[in-house]
Amino acid sequence: MLLSRWWIDDALLLPIKKPQTVWIWGFLALIWWVVRAIALSVVLAALNNLLGFSALKRWRLAFVFGLIHGFGFASVLLDLGLPASALLAALGGFNTGVEIGQLAIVAVFLPLAWTLRHTWLYRWVVVVGGSTAVVLLGSFWTLERVGWLG
Repeated sequence: MLLSRWWIDDALLLPIKKPQTVWIWGFLALIWWVVRAIALSVVLAALNNLLGFSALKRWRLAFVFGLIHGFGFASVLLDLGLPASALLAALGGFNTGVEIGQLAIVAVFLPLAWTLRHTWLYRWVVVVGGSTAVVLLGSFWTLERVGWLG
């Protein structure tokens, strides 16, 4: 379980770093579909929690999820208007912060989730309720990004 969780986390974070590096060096321009794909990927990840359509391949889903989100994060670094000489340091600082944040969240959440994993509260309120809320919010966000709402 713990090793599986580690692979999923790394599958999410490794592709986030690659697009950032590509963005920093200016080889790609922000593509219109990135913000839409980010919103849709949130919906698909939550649906996967509910329906388990990719349960045996979660690390692959996390990898694609991380890749898409990496393009979005990288565009934010460029939007800051930092001088070119500061972009590499900003990328390093950002990635270090993401890693530390991830470790902190996993250190707090994993023991709690592991303890509660067989309880009704965790299975129905946290997993089903939380995933349903993310599907609804992510669907709204996707529709908004596509331009179908306001």
